[in-house]
Amino acid sequence: MDVHGDEKGRIMAKKNSLRTRLLKEYTRLSKIAVREPRNGKEMFTRMRWEKIRNILWRRYDYMQSL
Repeated sequence: MDVHGDEKGRIMAKKNSLRTRLLKEYTRLSKIAVREPRNGKEMFTRMRWEKIRNILWRRYDYMQSL
């Protein structure tokens, strides 16, 4: 994370790009998402994983070779 100053001299942290944040969340969810969810929490995690995977696939051509 880079640090830079704004026009008033305050120090601000530079945000990561959207793709970087999506990839970070995708790898985190990949570790905990199960293929066959048995309860609501597992279902929510799996649905979130699928949503982020679809965004990466369509918008950023991530893992297009598979």
